[in-house]
Amino acid sequence: MHDPLFVYLKQSAWPVGSAYKYYNVLQTHFGGVMLKSQRDIAVVSDFREDIKELKPALIFCRGDWLRYYEIAIEQKVPYILIEQDVHSLRTKLKCRQVTKEKIMIEKAAGIIFTSKDHVAYCQSVYKVPANYVVIHLRPLKQDLAWAPKEKLPGKNLVYAGGLIESTVGGNYGYRCYKSIFKAFTDAGWTIHLYASKNQYSTVRSYATDIENVVPHGWLPYTELLQEMSQYTAGLQAYAKVGVKQRQFAYTQTCRPNKTWDYLAAGIPTIGLYHGNCAKIYLDGGWGVTIPDTKQSTLENIKLPSFPDSLRYEQVMENDLPLFKQVIDKALAEKKEKPIHITKEKKGEEEDMADAKHLWHRLTKPVVENGRLLHGRGKRIPIREAIRLGLVKKEVIVKKKIKKRIEKKKAKIETKPLVDEKKGGSFKKAFEETKPIKKTKKRTKKDELKALTATVKVIEKLKVEED
Repeated sequence: MHDPLFVYLKQSAWPVGSAYKYYNVLQTHFGGVMLKSQRDIAVVSDFREDIKELKPALIFCRGDWLRYYEIAIEQKVPYILIEQDVHSLRTKLKCRQVTKEKIMIEKAAGIIFTSKDHVAYCQSVYKVPANYVVIHLRPLKQDLAWAPKEKLPGKNLVYAGGLIESTVGGNYGYRCYKSIFKAFTDAGWTIHLYASKNQYSTVRSYATDIENVVPHGWLPYTELLQEMSQYTAGLQAYAKVGVKQRQFAYTQTCRPNKTWDYLAAGIPTIGLYHGNCAKIYLDGGWGVTIPDTKQSTLENIKLPSFPDSLRYEQVMENDLPLFKQVIDKALAEKKEKPIHITKEKKGEEEDMADAKHLWHRLTKPVVENGRLLHGRGKRIPIREAIRLGLVKKEVIVKKKIKKRIEKKKAKIETKPLVDEKKGGSFKKAFEETKPIKKTKKRTKKDELKALTATVKVIEKLKVEED
């Protein structure tokens, strides 16, 4: 066991991709204990007792929409965040979700990103710690020790990854490939689909709807690479038609596993609506891109050839110095006072209902999804400011209380015109007296009339007092 002790928090539902690659290379070369929840989606309480007992020096946890960082803050242990995706970049989040993502990123002792574009986005929205590195999702050297299979005859295209049935709704519309696969099969290609974990029914549905689509079940990563070696090429693409703009924009910033996985299988990559990851395999010489799915385009794709040795050059072990760098800095960093994370109180919606007329003036520009949303100095609704994480809900409550106090102070209380010690009858008489309305120009006649009225009142009071 290495010293100091590292702990990796993992859920059972995703034994592939970033969850598999980062944790395996880290544990192999830096040691530590893997804490695996029995749930499909782990919760913080699953790890609490183990963390208390182990007292690790450092915790590794995945980011995106997961909230494992909370256990690190709760137990006052520095954590390294593996931010393979950025939840707010792909999904329009509620205020409380933005706040959680802000805490997750800004309080990390170190961050491992998969894409430079994700770093740029987070820096435009949050205060990203100086201790971060970009380590791509390349395969592990240990997963390349196999002999390639014999090539199948004809044109065979493989896709291994997530699929959905429709582009309508949800945050993953870019994974609906039905129209793309149909175009390839019409052009004489056979499509081979390998399901993500628990997605075999979707793969079968594609095979039922589209002719010349062959369904395959889920395979462990090493076996999947060997299985894909028998095909002509691999597809790295995203659906575009009918996909929400926010979700499609997200696809153009990420570096998915498929950027390198087909190279690891020894087959070239075909890119379509590929995003910035195409630069990797175009410059590397193991892939091509196509502009559309017209039959003439798909029938005349010229695939590159590359030496088998290239597969062993693009591995995650090349980045071990970067892993060491982020770990050393995280261990050397001084411990900050932890944020106390509490459960959300009931009644927040009611508090927000009274804040709809409040405004917030920006002290700096606001950038969202790579574009300028609001300029400096602009006044925006408080709800928008909360959604962007610029204002906390606690501030709204304080403003409401302050507003109520000011209203109470503004109320004019009736005061006696004479000393209350001289008797209640004086107070009552003057309360019943109606004041003379002021005019712009007061004449001598008005003053005489007012004086006469005052004398009469005083005489009346003296008579009552006698």
